[in-house]
Amino acid sequence: EEQARLLAAKVPEEAGRLIGHAALVARAAEYCKHLAENWRGSSREGDTYTPVDLLLLVEEVITVALVGRKPVRIIGRPGAPVLGSRFELMRVIQNLLKNSIESGATDVVVAFGDAEKEVVVTVSDNGPGMDVEQVNRALKGGYTSKRDGTGLGLSICRHVIASHGGNFSLLSNIGSGTSVAISLPKIVLK
Repeated sequence: EEQARLLAAKVPEEAGRLIGHAALVARAAEYCKHLAENWRGSSREGDTYTPVDLLLLVEEVITVALVGRKPVRIIGRPGAPVLGSRFELMRVIQNLLKNSIESGATDVVVAFGDAEKEVVVTVSDNGPGMDVEQVNRALKGGYTSKRDGTGLGLSICRHVIASHGGNFSLLSNIGSGTSVAISLPKIVLK
C-alpha cells in the first residue's frame, strides 16, 4: 500500500484507483493468510468470536475473494450482528457464492432476513440445481461435480455454521437452482 501511495504521488490522477487496489490486495492477502494458517493447523488457539456484521462481510467477500464478480445481488438487511469468527464466516459465504457462480448460475441472490432470535442469510441461484441424491451426498462430503473439486465445501460450511450455534439447510431441484439458508443467533450489543 505504501508503494501505491508513492506511485500515486507521482501520478496524481491515478492516486485513488491505485490506493484502492493496494488496499484490496492487502485485505485479500490477510484473508489468504488466515485460510493457509487454518488449513495447516498452525494456529493452536481457537478462532476468536467477535460481533460480525454479515452484510459487510458479504460485501467484502464479493469485493475481495470474488473480485467483484457479478451476478451477485444483495437484498434485505440483517437486523443484528452475530457472534462469530469473521474469517470462518467469510469462508462459508465465499464457498456458497463460488459454488453458485461455478455451477453456471447467472443470477445469485444473497437475501437477509430477520427472525426474533436469529439472523437468516439465504444464498439462492438459478443454476442447474441438484437432485435429492446429489444434495444428500454434497452435505455428507466427498461429492463434487467440479473437475478439480474436493467435495468438502458444503460439508465444511455446515460444520462451521453448526460451530457458531447456527443452522444450515440446502434445497435444490434440477432445473430450478439451489438455495442455502443459514441462520445464526443474534447478539445484543450493550
